[in-house]
Order: sequence, then structure tokens, then C-alpha cells
Amino acid sequence: VRLLPASPKPAEADLGQAVAQMESVLNNLATMCTVVVVDAGDGLRPYTKAVLRLVDRVILVTEPIYPSNVVARALVDELQRDGISPGKMHLALVNRERTSLQIPWRQVATDLGLELSGIISPAPEQAYESAHAGRPLAVSHPESLVTDQLHKLTEHIAEHLQLTPE
Repeated sequence: VRLLPASPKPAEADLGQAVAQMESVLNNLATMCTVVVVDAGDGLRPYTKAVLRLVDRVILVTEPIYPSNVVARALVDELQRDGISPGKMHLALVNRERTSLQIPWRQVATDLGLELSGIISPAPEQAYESAHAGRPLAVSHPESLVTDQLHKLTEHIAEHLQLTPE
């Protein structure tokens, strides 16, 4: 897996205005790779909308709690207004905390009108250990429930990709 991460430097935030360059990079990556995964971050910025028009699948990642569900609904509505079909969008629920205030996953999926690709359970201790060690959680804790859920999420996403032979 090769990554082209965003810069962590706040001074380089203005690069978000380089929409044409981002589109060019993404189009070039698509010719070099079978699958390209883009982390579009949170919210909808000018470059996000342009990039999302180029992708085959959008995975909306949110938490099943209020107000995250409200923000997710607004995001889905905005994406639809921008021409992103609901059939192109899927849902991944990430539970960062153990809480009795969580909205049932079926209700979140129904409210958003999206197919659920997967649910990730909270594992704060494992996440902390992995981050501290600088290793992915799935590598640090290969037999954990969260790793199993990550694998299932990945398999679900892979099933829906339309891979073209090279």
C-alpha cells in the first residue's frame, strides 16, 4: 500500500485551493493503480466536491450518536445536490466511545438512506497502544474484534468496487 497523505502543516492548508492539481494527481493515480483510496477529510471543501465527482464509491464514516447523525444527513443531502448518487454512497459507523446513547445502526442507515458497509467497535486502549507504537491497529492487535470488523468492512467495500482489468 502506497500513501499520499495530506500535509500535517497548518501553513500548507492553502493547498486546498489547488483543485485542478488535485484532480490531475487523482487521475494520474487512477492510471497507475487498480484501487485508489482517498481520505477526503471532514466537511465539504471546494476540492472535496471535485474529487468526489471522480470516485466510484463514497464511504461516509460517522458515529451513531447525536449530533453526528444530523451532520451526516446534511452531508448526504449536500452530496446529492452536487450530483453524487445515493447508490454511490455507503455508510461505515465508528464507535469511538462506549456509550448507552448510541443510535441503533439500522436507524442510522435508514435515516441516511445508505447501505451499511460495516461497524467498528470502540477499542480506545488498543487504539492508544497502536498509535503510541506507530503501527496500525490491525497489525498491533491482529486477533482483536476491531481488526475483524476492519477486515469485514474492507471486504464489503471490495465487493462493491468495479475493478477493470489492466
